[in-house]
Amino acid sequence: DNVDIEADAEIAAVALGMGVWVANGAYVYEKACCGGGCGLDLKSMRTGLSMPEACFALALDVHRKGIAPRHATKHLESTQAAALKTSASWLGRQPELLALASASKPALASG
Repeated sequence: DNVDIEADAEIAAVALGMGVWVANGAYVYEKACCGGGCGLDLKSMRTGLSMPEACFALALDVHRKGIAPRHATKHLESTQAAALKTSASWLGRQPELLALASASKPALASG
């Protein structure tokens, strides 16, 4: 199914360090507008992850890499920054999940 392939590609992009770009882009496609009045029809395009899902993936990734979420939020638009903060806060209360996403286990999707 193409939805899963697109989501898989975006999760890989987050893990490769492009999470801010994925999160910011997810909102653009979710709203079908880049905000620039360029006339592009974004309704025919979409992302594999919703904006909250992309921000959740980014929250997991910054935790896994030992990066404070505030370092990522300063590069996000306000809606995405709020979603990242919410995800990071929720993850902070999930030690079992965070243990799975540790830097010593880089292949989150394996097995």
